[in-house]
Amino acid sequence: MEIIASAAIPGFFTALALIAAIGAQNAFIIRQGVARRYVTVVAAFCIISDIILITAGVAGAGALINRHPRVLVALTLFGIAFMSWYAYRSIRAAIDHWKVARRLYRAGGDGSADLMASSAPWRRPSALSLAVSPR
Repeated sequence: MEIIASAAIPGFFTALALIAAIGAQNAFIIRQGVARRYVTVVAAFCIISDIILITAGVAGAGALINRHPRVLVALTLFGIAFMSWYAYRSIRAAIDHWKVARRLYRAGGDGSADLMASSAPWRRPSALSLAVSPR
């Protein structure tokens, strides 16, 4: 019992530190919450994936990777593919925001008509992107 307690306390604080740190996942959840898009689904998915990943780590994913090095290669390639896709989508969204902000600035008005014409909510410029758009 003593071994479990001595491992549980550092493990709890490590998990808490990983979850509390503002990383890509938490920033995504915050962005979805601010936009009020699929908040419950996104939060539930992230919670379930955290539980699965933490459990896999505790259950011995390291031992599996040591026994089967190709698992590490497969996971690495999957991670590279996912992060590349995520980066592409983020860059594309940033460029779209910049284009809309530039069009609004050149129009000279408040841009409310252009904002309403943009059908996709993630393509609407935020106040920050309007404030830092090139002049």
